[in-house]
Amino acid sequence: MKEIYTKRYSVFVNGEEKKVLRAPVKNAYFFGGERYFDIVDAGACLFSHDFAAPAEITVRPNFPAKSARVRPETDFVFKNGEVRLTLAAPAKFSVEFDGDLFGNLHVFAEQKKEYSPRGDVIAFPEGEHDAGVIELKEGQTLYLEEGAYVRGVVKAQGNGIRVCGYGVLCGSDFEHDDTKPREMLFCAKHCKDLVIEDVFMLDSPSWTLCCIGCENVKIENVKQICYARNSDGLDICASSHVRIENCFLRNYDDNISVKAKAGEIAGDCRDISMKNCILWGDCAHSMLIGPESDPAAENIYENIVFENIRVLEHKEYHELYQGVMAIFAADNAVIRNIFWKDIEIDRIEYGRPFSFRFTEAYASTVGKSIENIGMKNIVCRTPVHGCGVVLGQDETRRVSRVTLENMIVAGKKVEAGSAIVLKNEFAGIEVL
Repeated sequence: MKEIYTKRYSVFVNGEEKKVLRAPVKNAYFFGGERYFDIVDAGACLFSHDFAAPAEITVRPNFPAKSARVRPETDFVFKNGEVRLTLAAPAKFSVEFDGDLFGNLHVFAEQKKEYSPRGDVIAFPEGEHDAGVIELKEGQTLYLEEGAYVRGVVKAQGNGIRVCGYGVLCGSDFEHDDTKPREMLFCAKHCKDLVIEDVFMLDSPSWTLCCIGCENVKIENVKQICYARNSDGLDICASSHVRIENCFLRNYDDNISVKAKAGEIAGDCRDISMKNCILWGDCAHSMLIGPESDPAAENIYENIVFENIRVLEHKEYHELYQGVMAIFAADNAVIRNIFWKDIEIDRIEYGRPFSFRFTEAYASTVGKSIENIGMKNIVCRTPVHGCGVVLGQDETRRVSRVTLENMIVAGKKVEAGSAIVLKNEFAGIEVL
């Protein structure tokens, strides 16, 4: 059985030492023309605090460090090789010593709260648990108490299901080999009024949190760190009326992927919002719409909003999977009324800020249309090394009514005609 804690860091909150979990992440890189992958143990420290008084936090790396950075930005002092900071409210952040993005420490400081799960409850108290497959049915609640470390996967089907608690759901004991069948860490099918809040999802074998054919879904304050191939953070498939808020998602694959088809289940995707979240993409997109759809149904994706999103990292070498913000129209899908507002991107190591196009990838044919797409107040803190692209397919399959308003790259406003935007004759974009 794998060790769940790391000694790479020592963390103290108001003088009390907190445990630090192993949180494997994957670094992909090229050397000598070949692509390599290193799996590295980052750290994750979770704790709750009532914040009636501030939380005084000390992060001590158990190795010599010459510099430190905290993201999103929090005032801190770096002295004698350790980081000290004060929190007056809950926060989620990364502490990086000497620029290390893969052996870093993730800190999730939570508001102390009392849960009152009622009715049919499956509860895991503080401690380690080998749960295997957890099946949730109509009206059930899964409660993971703070300090619970549950090795298992969850399959949910039915209405009124709730998952809550500051515990950990970990998929490390399940098959990760992508040439073999793999489980999703959490999969909900045909659920209505589904609530998933506060849990930490770690080391998913494949897709991390998947909703298929669901309606009225709330995903709040969920944390994820996963490295497996296809470890999409949130797969919202053939589902509508989905609210995602206050999450921290670090995944090797797409952090959120909205699809109209998963397996044999297909349907439109409507009224989906993601707000006030922190995303870290070790590979692939951070926010993706399409391409998986049902060509016979001509699925519709509409009224999807991303607002106040901080993207810490984006790195993707394969052109098809580039784009912090991406729309891929395939299989006769109609994609419309998609909006990004107040998006801040720390760094694009390799890739593009946005990519809107038609594709036959994962599909039998291209999509039908992409229309009414808005991006407003987009900030890329560092220079962009790849263009944002808006590419139509032909005269009948166009990208239309795209607006880019107030995009700032490396401190400079993007103007009409900028080389940062690449389009073809079948696409229309207005830069404001």
